[in-house]
Amino acid sequence: MHPHDRLTSFLRSHSGAMIILGFGIVVALMGWLTVSSLLRLNDIRANIADIVTQHNEHAGLLRQMYQTTRDRSLILQKIISEADPFTRDELSVRVDELGAEFARLRSRFMELDLQPVERTLLEKQGLASANTKPLQYKVIDLAKAGRQSAAQQVLVQEVMPAQDAALTALNDLLAFQDGEIKRHAELAYNSERKAFAFLVAGGGISILLSIAIAFTVRTQIKNLIARLLATSRELEENARELKYQKIALDEHAIVSICDAAGRITYANRKFTEISQYSLAELIGHDHRQLNSGHHPREFFQEMWRIIGSGVTWHGLLKNRRKDGTFYWVETTIVPFLNEQGKPYQYVSVRTDITLIKEAEEVLHRSKEELEQMVAEQTAELREREAELHKLATTDTLTGIANRRRFNLALDAELLRADRHDIPLAIILMDIDHFKRINDTYGHPTGDSVLVEFARVVEANIRASDLFARWGGEEFIIMAPHVEGESARVLAEKLRESVAQFPFTEVGTTTCSIGATTYRAGESEQELLARVDVALYQAKQNGRNRVVMG
Repeated sequence: MHPHDRLTSFLRSHSGAMIILGFGIVVALMGWLTVSSLLRLNDIRANIADIVTQHNEHAGLLRQMYQTTRDRSLILQKIISEADPFTRDELSVRVDELGAEFARLRSRFMELDLQPVERTLLEKQGLASANTKPLQYKVIDLAKAGRQSAAQQVLVQEVMPAQDAALTALNDLLAFQDGEIKRHAELAYNSERKAFAFLVAGGGISILLSIAIAFTVRTQIKNLIARLLATSRELEENARELKYQKIALDEHAIVSICDAAGRITYANRKFTEISQYSLAELIGHDHRQLNSGHHPREFFQEMWRIIGSGVTWHGLLKNRRKDGTFYWVETTIVPFLNEQGKPYQYVSVRTDITLIKEAEEVLHRSKEELEQMVAEQTAELREREAELHKLATTDTLTGIANRRRFNLALDAELLRADRHDIPLAIILMDIDHFKRINDTYGHPTGDSVLVEFARVVEANIRASDLFARWGGEEFIIMAPHVEGESARVLAEKLRESVAQFPFTEVGTTTCSIGATTYRAGESEQELLARVDVALYQAKQNGRNRVVMG
């Protein structure tokens, strides 16, 4: 056979094998491409399934924690409004059950594979929940004690602000999950596109098969992505609900936070609106720029004493706006304590009650107008009552105040002296040898001496001093704003004036005087007893002299 024919025969005999081999190589390559693509898509699918499962577990636990927190708030409200004590007890048990359920859910969440950001937010939520829990039980105790109004006030002013911090932490966790879901969804989508392109590159049957497989896998991926997006939307709805709750609190309450020195570190929009100060004018400053001058210094000293000891303070404050106008707020100040039990910041929640105060003033003015009408119709009766009162509080002989009027005035003056730290002097006078005057000249002359004595003393004291007949030949003076040495000088002046005065029927006479000043905290009886002892010593020491008690 010709060599050329042998070569042709060889090529023909081996061409099928070569085609089969080449086809086999192509098929093997296609198979390898297909298998590789299938394995890659399967890995993507498995990873996405793991991500979805993980994030759904995270999100599911967070939603349950959120719902548990919300249910406890609703049950607290029911406890406040529930009149039946047995039902309240059942609801209280339910609060404990929900608290245990929340703790269980939180423990499960902590066992998951958490990122550092999630652990930080969870610690923040735990701290906020720890602050909220005792306040919730405080609401329950107040409700069980029948103090629904106080329980409602604690719920609104203390529980809600504290719970807001816990819910904010949960909201941040949900937001973080939402971001993670979207990020993984984007990664999954990109990986799917690359895998799809890889399948297309396989060509032929491999392409058709890969397309079919990719379509199936893509459908499953889309379903998984749809589940991720649905979870994301649900998280967004929860975030919006938390945001609305915070907005509701900001719209209702005026909130600020101060450090231990009283400097403002945070103020919400409501605070800036009502005070007319910007955040820049508030942050870093204390509340003195809001001081209206209505409250005395002791008021704020007592307030700081209470909150400085770690106790919550409640009260009404009259503040001044930037434009000089005033507004009233009902205020609750809650101290937050450090590990040493010392306050490191104060959270103030206020409610604007200016309209209520203005309404009270309108009612007060209306009452005054009504009282004026009644007063006009009963003027004659009041005049008679005044005359009777004057008779009851005036010495009929001398025309000066009597002992009853002096005692009434002394009670009020002692209260004023204690409240405003005002000095007060008491001077007790006795006409020397008055019995001898009566025995020698008769009682009408004695009465004349008493009248002239009263006129001499009245001429030498201030209009603001109260001069009264104490009894018989004894007279007493109450002199506000007079201290020890000034009291002695005044007493000496009175003694000399009496000694130098020419009495109409008896010529001259003298008087003995005891004087003292009020000591903070002593009783009326102690004060009068001390001045009486001083008068007694003046008599014992020879009369016509002043002795300080």
